[in-house]
Amino acid sequence: MRAAVRGGAVAISIVLCATLLILVAPAGSSAPPPPLPSTGALFGARVGFDATATDRRSAQATFESTVGRTMALDREYYAWNEAWPTVDDAWSRDAGRILYVSWNSRTTSKTWTSWASIASGAWDATIDARAVDLAAFGAPIIFSFHHEPEGDPAGTTADFVAAYRHIRDRFQADGLTNVLYAWTMSASTFGTASANAYYPGDDAVDVVASDGYNWAYCPSKPSATWKSFAQIFQAFHTFGAAHDKPMVIAEWGTNEDPNTPGRKATWIDQASTQLMRWPDIRGAIYYNENIACPRQVDSSPSSLASFRQMGADPYFSPPPAPRRTLRLRRPARPASDAASTGPRRWSATAVRSTSPGSAA
Repeated sequence: MRAAVRGGAVAISIVLCATLLILVAPAGSSAPPPPLPSTGALFGARVGFDATATDRRSAQATFESTVGRTMALDREYYAWNEAWPTVDDAWSRDAGRILYVSWNSRTTSKTWTSWASIASGAWDATIDARAVDLAAFGAPIIFSFHHEPEGDPAGTTADFVAAYRHIRDRFQADGLTNVLYAWTMSASTFGTASANAYYPGDDAVDVVASDGYNWAYCPSKPSATWKSFAQIFQAFHTFGAAHDKPMVIAEWGTNEDPNTPGRKATWIDQASTQLMRWPDIRGAIYYNENIACPRQVDSSPSSLASFRQMGADPYFSPPPAPRRTLRLRRPARPASDAASTGPRRWSATAVRSTSPGSAA
């Protein structure tokens, strides 16, 4: 979905710290990336502004009060020329959410930064600035370069792959260790040749992700027919499983069927059941924003009840991952390199491996 750009990034609070790798490190170093759960799936949402909300924080608070729980994943979107993370991201981190951020090559003025120029190194200063801010932010994120690139006038599939790989390489050269790299495509692309053409490679992708919707009864697609959650995401799941990658459904949702009251609620119930049948999908983020279609979960009492029931299921509050305590060392620069001001990598040594609640 082409979301309206607004600032946002998310990190982790005490509530979810048990699911993350814990650091013992100097201030300003970046944390290890968040481990996706080995069982169950993280529950998240993209929260749009409703009629009563004037800012991101009030919108998020209202949504979570309505659905009866805090989201584990927070989907946010940035244009190429936007600075992030932001102060709202710190607020969301402190509330216990993990950021899933899309950074696209389109600017706020709706011009396109070509993928070829990104891959060439022309924008390395911009990439490095984001790396500095991410390291200072100090919290793990799931990062996706240019979600849903299909058809965007920023270059060829080869250009996209080169840009994706260049940003990952640059982030790593800058010393970032707090990023999981997600590759996010439209659900309709999977099962076609385009999926393989856009794929950056198993060595560059940590998470295979997809955005997909039931478009029936959406004003923007009047000819769309009703599709189940399984029909929408089956090809995506097959692709991710074939590459032996953990998966995240980064956007999902449906409109009401005006002819069949309760059909949306049933659709959500079936989505919940299907996710449990696909245990390699480790997170699902509902798109609760009225862009191209009114999909909000509270469009009817029955749909809200189904979404609340899904969020209350223990499967979508997975148990904490084992904790590892790492001690980071910044190696001394060789004498021959004393004048250099470039980044030095932190090296990590595991000093303890425990489960939450075990003896310290």
